[in-house]
Amino acid sequence: MLPPRPWPNSAASAFGVELLHTIGRRTRPGRPRGLMRAWPAWERIAETLWPTTAIPGAPYGLLRMRVKLHDGAPFTFSDGATIVKGARICELHCDNQRFVKLVVGGGINPYRAGRADLASLAALVEAGALEVTAIFGRSILAVGGKRLGFTSRDLPITSWLRLERFFMIGLLLIYTESGLNHLTRGRTVWSYPKELWMSREQLLKRYGQARRARSPDGGIQAPPIST
Repeated sequence: MLPPRPWPNSAASAFGVELLHTIGRRTRPGRPRGLMRAWPAWERIAETLWPTTAIPGAPYGLLRMRVKLHDGAPFTFSDGATIVKGARICELHCDNQRFVKLVVGGGINPYRAGRADLASLAALVEAGALEVTAIFGRSILAVGGKRLGFTSRDLPITSWLRLERFFMIGLLLIYTESGLNHLTRGRTVWSYPKELWMSREQLLKRYGQARRARSPDGGIQAPPIST
């Protein structure tokens, strides 16, 4: 049963959720069935078109990165850092297959894994091996990003963003243990993807050497993970 519509004109969203219920009912974490196989197929195509690399030294490998130039409008963070067009930034992506192995299969806390990988990213920046003004990603789970220290920015609601939302909900169905039945209890499925940003200064403040020195589990040391 679908949840009550949280705002008017959400019939298309409700239809999309019901469609995912129908085509994904046999899907299990990391094991898409039927039409849901299209989602991992597109992930492989996207990785070919916009390849990412592992974060060197990241203990969990949950996050991957791609360095690019900012092609959007300039904006300023609350800490005063400014992103201008053409700024060198680091785009982050979650390795969904790794997520299934670590979180669903291995019981690893995803926030712990994310913080550990971000600490390794901060170490690269501190060492001068990665010159970027900020890091960012896009996610439908903006609340989770905020827990890691990211600032969320709303995106204009376009046909492409609606399609991206549908795709991201499908990813949640494929790669999370609870699946869509759990997601429909809240407002996640009604949310649009957001941009999640963290300035270089905030990255070092939260995950840099000084922070790691205060926290033995800051990200450099981690328990061994089977591959």
